[in-house]
Amino acid sequence: MVGNGAYDTAMLAKFAHLGRVVAVDGGYYGCRLAGITPDLLIGDMDSVDPVDLIDARKKTQVHPISEQDTTDLEKALRHVRAPAILRFGFLGKRFDHSLAALSVLARFTKMQRVMLVGSEDILHVTSGRFRMRLDAGRRLSVWPLEKIEFENKRKEEAELNTKLKEQALKEEIKLDKQRTKDIKLFLKKEQALLRIEQAEKQKQFLKQLKLEKQIDKFRVREVKELEKLE
Repeated sequence: MVGNGAYDTAMLAKFAHLGRVVAVDGGYYGCRLAGITPDLLIGDMDSVDPVDLIDARKKTQVHPISEQDTTDLEKALRHVRAPAILRFGFLGKRFDHSLAALSVLARFTKMQRVMLVGSEDILHVTSGRFRMRLDAGRRLSVWPLEKIEFENKRKEEAELNTKLKEQALKEEIKLDKQRTKDIKLFLKKEQALLRIEQAEKQKQFLKQLKLEKQIDKFRVREVKELEKLE
């Protein structure tokens, strides 16, 4: 959507192909300067020369609105619906026009997602949660129309990482305790098996020793019997 304020013509040309272009009153000349044919021309037409308006009707749908109780920006917002709207030319030149644009956006922000694009700034009015990414060193200004709260994304991510690390540490401690328990159980079983094996060996040793003693007794008795026979 193109108004009659200040903006970067090259930036307008860059974004024009992303959707339908609506010229608001004198914004028609901005479109022509950027080499763009608008899909719709809307407004009270007090800033468009009658000859140019006749020429515009040949290529563009024209929707004149004669009432003077609202600004051209509000007229356009009432008649245009889109998932999101980039509005060029509604900031700069006249400060009272910029304030009027802010006032309109504050009233329409729940119905339309609108961003005002000027020659130096981009402006957005929101009444709910709003998140954005900016490169380091970029300028960001916030002007509250009512009570607002800030959330630091990096702080949230740091807190989340801390919680994840704490959870991982708890899991590691839990696993370490379980490993210690398993090792103790394994050693206990091994010691039990070793004791059983040692007991069995001792038992076999005693049997062998008893057998050898019996053999010795038998030999002694046999020798004695032989001596008697002689």
